Amino acid sequence: MTAVTPATTLAWLWAMAQLPEEALAAVTLTGADPVLPSSFAVGTAAQTSVAAGALAAVELAHARGQPRQRVSVDMTHAALECSGWFAVDGRT
Repeated sequence: MTAVTPATTLAWLWAMAQLPEEALAAVTLTGADPVLPSSFAVGTAAQTSVAAGALAAVELAHARGQPRQRVSVDMTHAALECSGWFAVDGRT
C-alpha cells in the first residue's frame, strides 16, 4: 500500500482530472501534518487543493504556449489561508 502523502494525494487528484503527469514535476510541497489541531489531515487537504489549482493555472498558460512555471506550496501557509469565517448574504 502506498503511503498517503501530500504528493501522492496531489498526483491522485491530478490523474482523476486526466491532466498531464509531467506537470507534477513542477511542484514543490513543503511542510507536514499536523499543522492545525484536528483529527483530519487539514494541512494535506489545503496544500493539495491550493497546489492543484495553481498547477492547473500553470497548465492552462502552458497550453497557450507559455513555458511551464514552478509551483511551491507550504502546508502551514495553505492551511492558514483556508481557515477563517466567511459570510454569504450576511450569513456566516
